[in-house]
Amino acid sequence: MMINRFIERLKRRLLSYYSANMHKKRSIKHALSIFNETLARVPAYEIFLSDNKAENIIVNSISSFEQLPLIDKKNYLQKYPIEQLCLDGTIKDKYLIEGSSGLSGNRSYWPRLKSDDSKIPNRVDSLFRRHYQIDQKPTLVIVGLMLGVWVSGEKMSWALRQIAMNNKYPLTIITPGANAEEIIEIIKKFSSLYKQTIIAAYPPFIKYLTDLGDQEDINWRKLNIRLVTGGEYFSEEWRDYMNRKLGHSEHDLTSVLGIYGASEMSTMMGHETPFSILVKKLAHKNRELAEDLFGLHSPLPALCQYNPSEYYIESVDNELVFSSLTAIPLVRYNIHDRGGLISFDEIQKIVSDHGYDVLAMLSEYGYPDKNIIKLPFLYVWGRGDGSALIYGAVIYSENIKAILDNSSISGSWTGLFRLEHRTDAEHNEFLQLKIELSIGVEASSELENSFLEIITVGLEEQNTDYRALRKVIGDKALLEIQLYPYQDAEIIQGDTVKHRYV
Repeated sequence: MMINRFIERLKRRLLSYYSANMHKKRSIKHALSIFNETLARVPAYEIFLSDNKAENIIVNSISSFEQLPLIDKKNYLQKYPIEQLCLDGTIKDKYLIEGSSGLSGNRSYWPRLKSDDSKIPNRVDSLFRRHYQIDQKPTLVIVGLMLGVWVSGEKMSWALRQIAMNNKYPLTIITPGANAEEIIEIIKKFSSLYKQTIIAAYPPFIKYLTDLGDQEDINWRKLNIRLVTGGEYFSEEWRDYMNRKLGHSEHDLTSVLGIYGASEMSTMMGHETPFSILVKKLAHKNRELAEDLFGLHSPLPALCQYNPSEYYIESVDNELVFSSLTAIPLVRYNIHDRGGLISFDEIQKIVSDHGYDVLAMLSEYGYPDKNIIKLPFLYVWGRGDGSALIYGAVIYSENIKAILDNSSISGSWTGLFRLEHRTDAEHNEFLQLKIELSIGVEASSELENSFLEIITVGLEEQNTDYRALRKVIGDKALLEIQLYPYQDAEIIQGDTVKHRYV
């Protein structure tokens, strides 16, 4: 483990000295290798290329690589048998199967290679040592992510156990999962015995957890609680709110740190760093800087650094597209997350043009140059595939339509709705469902309650994520229902030919 960690540190240090052009060359070489391995060893991909009349494309450069058709869950992963999708056409030599939410609400399953997961403890070790000094500070890590077959919680728990077992760190791991009452009990019993407590959980769950702790008279400011979040986007207002609640300075750039990952890729693809967090804080205060960095979109996206030698990432029509060689290799896989890419040098120049010296500011805040790794960035707003996230649970527009179309009140609505992620004044997150009523149907509290009951029961039956969430947080998982008259502007806003449900 120590040798592996030394090699990992050396690799990461070398990455700091690569220019943007060197990163690009390494990434392109990796992309071509992924394609060649996938074409030679994955039966489904050869069939897919033939089905899409792309079997004659000769891929020997990045321009020819980018002519390959995009794949996604619908046209590839759900179309072919799982063994045909696997490396070498078999699942039997894959050491692990993990799960994630699927379009129908049923889980998708992901076979894994040992090599998929063998690098993860080193990545997590590097992240936690660099930002939390777990090799020096007595640390309690509480994993509050979903456990079971869910990828994020199981992967994080396993990686942290490996780190604690194989190193002489003053590090203790406990894995209650998304059980708020148990986490509160753990914090009350053990957090004061450590220099810091790191909670890994979904952002809305963390808010719920801290509110519950307030009721238990926990003095958060005395415990040096640090947050590592995954599963969904959070705003800068939410970060500031949690920093105030936990007693951290606005110059503390590791008190709340977001990780970006996807179950398809087996692990985290990127994470926030002090550099990216500071840039985002500056953009939050400077609208012109935000526009130059990310375009005219609002709110600000998550901004994470990633290692281009591990994944080839593209931005196609403002959506992130990944290529990776795993147990189910993916070539130009559209994850349908809205976002883009930007190099370290590009960010530094744009920020400098607005009068900010980020490296000097970081040094002033206690983050020296030696800790800055000059890797490129991805930025991401969230799902563009008709789904919404709440407490890590994925709710698809197809779920809502299927439930209401087959309900006793199907005649009361037109089939149009908008599902929106909202945050109230106290930073509690919830999903709001705006429904267009049929001609002549009037809104009432009774009708709202009928919609809510039917949707809640339907989601609990159809969606495994939501069913698990309801067991954990109860009525906080309920959607807020708003009913609107036929052709109301709130429902049809921005529609041309095709309605956007999320």
